[in-house]
Amino acid sequence: MTIGFDGYWAVYNDTNRGNLSRNTIMAITHHSPKNKYFIYSDYSTENRHLTPLLASANVNLKEPRHGMFSRLWRWGDGMGKDLRRHHVRLYHGMCELLPYFTRGYNTRWVLSVNDLDVKHFPREFGLWERAKKLLSLRHSLRKAHSIVVPSEWGRRDLLAHYPKLDADKVHVVPPCMSSNFDIVAHDEVKRSLASQHGLPEKFVLVMGPLNAHKHLLELVKAIELLAKNGDLGIVLVGRSTSYYRHVVRPYLDSHSLRDYVHHIKSIHSADLPILYQLSEAMLCSAREQYYSLSMLEAMSSGVPVLVPAGTAQAEMAGPAALAVEGGSPRQWADAIERITTDQGLRSQLIAAGRECAAGHSAEVTAEALDSCYSALFGN
Repeated sequence: MTIGFDGYWAVYNDTNRGNLSRNTIMAITHHSPKNKYFIYSDYSTENRHLTPLLASANVNLKEPRHGMFSRLWRWGDGMGKDLRRHHVRLYHGMCELLPYFTRGYNTRWVLSVNDLDVKHFPREFGLWERAKKLLSLRHSLRKAHSIVVPSEWGRRDLLAHYPKLDADKVHVVPPCMSSNFDIVAHDEVKRSLASQHGLPEKFVLVMGPLNAHKHLLELVKAIELLAKNGDLGIVLVGRSTSYYRHVVRPYLDSHSLRDYVHHIKSIHSADLPILYQLSEAMLCSAREQYYSLSMLEAMSSGVPVLVPAGTAQAEMAGPAALAVEGGSPRQWADAIERITTDQGLRSQLIAAGRECAAGHSAEVTAEALDSCYSALFGN
């Protein structure tokens, strides 16, 4: 069978979205080598993401034939014609988008929905971007023969927002991560990375774009409460946002907290395991996420994790993470202090975290996705 993937995030995106797309594609292509795979991307200059994606002989990269229309290619009939020309029997929209104007093509459509941020946090999107995302998502949900979400929490949330969806076609495919996070880095390598980025000697870590729904101000205030009794800092890794620039940063300046908060815009994926291992704990503070790849990566790296109670992260981690009730600065501060000082608790969470992360292997993801694909053809 010939299978096509929307490769926009897989080829370009350096965030969890890109990592999840790459990991999923590599998992299924290695698990089912009998199939032929095409990754469709509108622009494919050589980069560090392409090499592992194209490592298998059964995987090929395809670009639009007409460069001047490349921006519309993924959305319209250009993609549909390419799928028909390549005899693609199943197309997986990894980026929450299925092309328009493809009626009559003998292709089965699978759609990944990794979050509903545009529904939960509409103010974080511009008017045009929000309208475009909502329109394309509604179209893609209607068109899909099968819908893939990364967690049971996400499945419930998607069906709550779109109650007319057929629940039987929404399937959970757990996320997987790269296998290099459990490799222990040498002390010299750790010191080199810490010096390169000017990291504090002792810090907790937050990953991802610095959006309002990460509740960064509450975390900063928690560090402020702890700063009176120690030198613990917080490292934020991710794209700066208006919320960070106009809300968080002024608070840092007015309360003299710049020495305790360190921002890194981006970090090479090869350095991520080292960064995790340098940290005291990982804070997964978002409440409406469908999954957290960073949480699993931190667990695999031997780092204890804090999550908000009642979230997808808490459901996915179970006893492998320390759940924070409420979400006030004092509650976060108490949880951070506990996880950084209680060695017995740390050891317990680290062991349980490694076990939880091991359950999110490429084999588990590939088997779940392969089952989803097979069901579309009655296998």
